[in-house]
Amino acid sequence: MTKKAIDVEAGTVTFDFENGKSIVIELAKCTGEALKRLPLHGISQKGGDSYAGAGDSADPAAYAEQAVAEVKKQMYAGEWRATSAGGPRTSDLATAISRLNGKPVEEVVESLGKATDEQKKELRKHPQIAATLAAIKAENAAKRAAALAEKAAGGAGELPAFG
Repeated sequence: MTKKAIDVEAGTVTFDFENGKSIVIELAKCTGEALKRLPLHGISQKGGDSYAGAGDSADPAAYAEQAVAEVKKQMYAGEWRATSAGGPRTSDLATAISRLNGKPVEEVVESLGKATDEQKKELRKHPQIAATLAAIKAENAAKRAAALAEKAAGGAGELPAFG
């Protein structure tokens, strides 16, 4: 698998390939339209990444809006975080760990805020945590289904002609 590494100080991104070869892209050598679009693409990517888990939440639109607002706040403050600041949004991982160990979710959120992405990835693989995450995902899906059913019952109109 191709691996990539960002070196902020050098202003480079290195792509290491399975065949042992590497390609380094230097920001300082980018010009014109590419230089203009790169930051915009980065902002778009960062914002999009922030709400990647929205589909698993009870209110995906609110989750996504809150996540992008948090990214904007961080960027305008000159901050760069791999994950959200753990503000009002509680991750499913924090909820799962809280359910399993009985600690308040706020305490778990604080602990997870100190964990690396790799540590969080490993936590998600733990069988008990993985099972609890699946249960939370199912609960959220049931909430979304109930909300959609309620909307449909409210008179969504005739089905469109199809086929």
